[in-house]
Amino acid sequence: MSSQYQPKWRGGGRGRPYRGRGGGGRGAYLGRRPDNDVQMRYDNTEFTGGRGGKMRSGMSPYSRRGSAPYHRHQPPPSHIRTITNGPGSNSSHYKVHIPQAMRMGKDWLLTALEKTTAMNINSQNFHFEGQTAVFIVENHAVSDALKNASRRITTHSGMKLNIYVNKVNDIGVDSGFNRGNQPKFALTEAQLDHIKLVLYRRYNATTHILDLSRFSSDQTFALHSFSCALARPYCFLAVAKIIKATFPDVTGINLTNNRINNLDGLVPFVNILPIKMLNLSHNSIRTDIELDKIRGLKLEELTLDGNPICDIYPDNKGYVTSLRRYFPALNRLDDHDLPPRIEFGIENTVNMPSMLPNFCEFGDVLPPITNFLQQYFTTYDSGNRQLLLEAYHDDAIFSLVTAPRSPHNNAPNRPYSNEVFCNSRNLLRVSGTTLRARLLHNTKLSVVALLNKMPSTVHHLHSFNIDVPFAIPTLLAFVVRGFFTEKANGDEVLRHFYRMFIAQPHPKGGGTLLIVNDHLTIGTPTAEELQRFLASSSTPPASSSPNPVPQNSGYPNPV
Repeated sequence: MSSQYQPKWRGGGRGRPYRGRGGGGRGAYLGRRPDNDVQMRYDNTEFTGGRGGKMRSGMSPYSRRGSAPYHRHQPPPSHIRTITNGPGSNSSHYKVHIPQAMRMGKDWLLTALEKTTAMNINSQNFHFEGQTAVFIVENHAVSDALKNASRRITTHSGMKLNIYVNKVNDIGVDSGFNRGNQPKFALTEAQLDHIKLVLYRRYNATTHILDLSRFSSDQTFALHSFSCALARPYCFLAVAKIIKATFPDVTGINLTNNRINNLDGLVPFVNILPIKMLNLSHNSIRTDIELDKIRGLKLEELTLDGNPICDIYPDNKGYVTSLRRYFPALNRLDDHDLPPRIEFGIENTVNMPSMLPNFCEFGDVLPPITNFLQQYFTTYDSGNRQLLLEAYHDDAIFSLVTAPRSPHNNAPNRPYSNEVFCNSRNLLRVSGTTLRARLLHNTKLSVVALLNKMPSTVHHLHSFNIDVPFAIPTLLAFVVRGFFTEKANGDEVLRHFYRMFIAQPHPKGGGTLLIVNDHLTIGTPTAEELQRFLASSSTPPASSSPNPVPQNSGYPNPV
């Protein structure tokens, strides 16, 4: 007999998966269809599988009594399709999913949505499920605007956000909604009265502390055959609504032993109730995503002992540091006093020294560097970049990065050319080690071959700023920043660039340099940078020298 693992099936007894005693059951096997698809019995007729098991009537999950079964590739009957998107439905709530949005944060995301849609996004129950932002909107026009905004918002890393909007059934109490589009669970007026009675009895008016520990086990609920488990979102939100309206001076809440796995019910308290003490011990909170939802609470004492979140931190120091990131005023954690928070008495307004255009503590190296840059970029803009082979070491390394667009950049967005974008080694976008290695160009032939593919440019040398952080007789490291005009497809685009060179003295001598490592970052200037550039430009020639102008060196002119 084979020792291969036999899967267990939910059937009526000890029968084999498809026949024998108890072989029938919900989803009985009827053989294979001509298209090699397994045929299952889901209608309401009786079916005998093998020597026993009957298919009980009324077990069909989709068809009504007496209706015919349908194939799984066919859409379900109309009475089953509850998620619709038309404006004519009775429901007016729309559930929005935005994947990969957690890194951007709630404030940035909502600001970007309102700017893109030109509408007021009145989001309800905003939270993150993993990396996905989820919230509810009620206006049909807003939902349509959000659909049209999909892939029109670019993140810091250059990724375009996808926005998914679905119409859902009626939602629960106070902007909470049921996951998976489940039916609405509405509490009756009598049940809400029982909840108010329990809350009044558990509130200490002297200490302003509300004890909600083991809330569902309260005797009042047992006497009325009613269970109000705070682990259920609709119950938690109903209780939160009553607390918000009835106990505006509450300073502490004890929620221990309630099996709570998300803190959506505490979101209505943020910036409204003066809660300083919160006991969440012995619940089911797993990640700090839940704590991020209530970071607006001015907590001074927090208890999380007995939650899975406590196991994700390697040591106590990281645990304390992480929680203080959400609650800076925290001075007591898990019934232990915390050491004083280290702060610096820095005034809000500090007069910083003015920025210098160039930095170099090695005065004797700046003239050959500026002369080299003038020679290099003049050749680069000449249209014959093959001459740059003389400027690179045989084993030179080059990398290119397209800088992500800042969310505060209100200048027009101009996309990069295919040659530039496809060769960008932005580590926020390129995740595979193989692709990262391929985008790192080695040897001067590979470097110049890539430079030849890039669009033609005109560098504005008068805008250059030069920093020299390191210099020894055999090696130099210097950074140049400035602007250039990119010419591609008959269009001209002003770009900002940051380029770092590591070079050594050229073997031919003459005081010139040989590039060993070259890293280029290209970005879109902000509106402020563009304004400063145009103000200082005064229409200078593109071939003007960088500042400061060096003495003439012995670097052979490749042009």
